[in-house]
Amino acid sequence: MTYVLQRRSDSVLVSSAVLITLVGPSGAGKTTLARALQAAGMGRIPTTTTRPARIDEVSGRDLHVVSIQRFNQLRSSNALIATCDYSSASYGVQLKHLHAAAATAVPQIIIVEPSGVSPLKSWAADADMRFAAIFVTLSAAAVRARLETRYAGEKGRDRERDDRLARALEEATQWRHAYEWDFIAETGDTRLDAEAILEVVARAAEPGETFAACA
Repeated sequence: MTYVLQRRSDSVLVSSAVLITLVGPSGAGKTTLARALQAAGMGRIPTTTTRPARIDEVSGRDLHVVSIQRFNQLRSSNALIATCDYSSASYGVQLKHLHAAAATAVPQIIIVEPSGVSPLKSWAADADMRFAAIFVTLSAAAVRARLETRYAGEKGRDRERDDRLARALEEATQWRHAYEWDFIAETGDTRLDAEAILEVVARAAEPGETFAACA
């Protein structure tokens, strides 16, 4: 895949601050890509969720785990943005975490569902931040291999793995056309994808310019 920066006439963002959303189906490599970007110096805004942290996740670093009661309190008090319910859990982004991250002037990454892209883009515009929506996807064989690795050694969860695979493949098709993505990262090579994103993030913004990519 070749990444380029294109001019968009509908954009007026000129700030050097950056907010990047990563969106993609289960097993596509969003978390791996986010960690590679973090290792290169970018910040990460954890989502707030009611699902338990996975074995390789740390609450407060990778995500904020709260009870359903606390989540509903945050949602009803308008303390959350980009909320959604997905796979028996609720997700959202706390506004206080967005404001704190934006104040650092460090380029920020956040993993969200497709429905979260538009509200976060609007928030970024109000905060004078450049914005990029990146769709992370892989081939069916690659997603299957990643999910098999994730579920390796966990007896009795084959049905859950297969259900997640079927859902991931459906999402990969539907979500690809659900939004006018600025990047589509589908090389399967985390290092190359991270380097391409970092190259564009590092480039100084010009008036009327934002992120875009073409394959």
